[in-house]
Amino acid sequence: MEALLRLLKHLEPKIASAPLLRKWVRQLYQHRLQGKVLSRSVQAWNDHLEKHPTEALLWRLTLLPDWIEAKKTGLSLHLYREKHFLALPAPLHAMMDKLFQLLP
Repeated sequence: MEALLRLLKHLEPKIASAPLLRKWVRQLYQHRLQGKVLSRSVQAWNDHLEKHPTEALLWRLTLLPDWIEAKKTGLSLHLYREKHFLALPAPLHAMMDKLFQLLP
């Protein structure tokens, strides 16, 4: 966690989300992911992303949105993603399999 906080401190001049994310990570760690702190942090994060739509697109490419949803539902990230992936319709699974066959 300390390495993540140092990285975010280093990225503050380059990424608008870094200060908020740094604060959020520290609070969640200190409070051991308690529900009330998590919900306040998620709301602050969503408000921030509304103000910075370009960064919102960037963060969608990471595991952070899935992690947030997993924590809100009380699941581990792995179980949440497994459940979410298994819920996809069969044609989409087939398309994804085809895509992975085409990729080197």
